Amino acid sequence: MNFKKFLTAIVCITAVALIYIQMQVKIYDLAYQGKHREKEIFKLIDDSGHVIYNIAKLKSSSSLGERFLVKNSDVDFLDSRKVVHLKVSTKLAANKLPEWESVLKRTTGLLASVFSLKSVAEAKSIR
Repeated sequence: MNFKKFLTAIVCITAVALIYIQMQVKIYDLAYQGKHREKEIFKLIDDSGHVIYNIAKLKSSSSLGERFLVKNSDVDFLDSRKVVHLKVSTKLAANKLPEWESVLKRTTGLLASVFSLKSVAEAKSIR
């Protein structure tokens, strides 16, 4: 009977040890996977930085000038002869902006009229 208890205890201890070792291996495996993903993320961030830099370089005025101002470019620029000038009457030009009074009347709503201050606060002397 003593041998049977000893054998049962050894089997239980071995099973617990194997489960513990499997958990430790899984922890190390997940750590290596995390490091690998972290390297991939940093690589993607670096590549993204390079792409953003290249896009900004291509959108710069010097790059656009080099592409559009070459002799055999398909881009045509308008000169002052092809610009149309419009004449506006003085009445329309003077009334470009709306009157402030009409704007204020339109913006006051029900709540603004209920909670508006009717009088201006003034300080009065005691004597």
